[in-house]
Amino acid sequence: MGHAAIIVAERKALLARTESLVREFHPALPAGTVIRAVTRCRAELLRAGVRRGPAGITEARVRAHLDRTAADIGGVRVGGDSPVSRPTAPG
Repeated sequence: MGHAAIIVAERKALLARTESLVREFHPALPAGTVIRAVTRCRAELLRAGVRRGPAGITEARVRAHLDRTAADIGGVRVGGDSPVSRPTAPG
């Protein structure tokens, strides 16, 4: 596989994982929040020199970050392995 084909494949993989994360964290977090988290994480990985296989690394790091963010705001995450539950009212 040529260099250009690898880049295209990695971008498609990152896009697919971004879409999956947007669906997973909806409605707890807006799509823009998820997309910004993915973009920032990807930029950090590029600055650190990660060039191959960034989609999986990005997904894991972003999911951990978004889990914390959703928990901080008391959001409910529908999908995924570690759902964040909304605090219940006393009574």
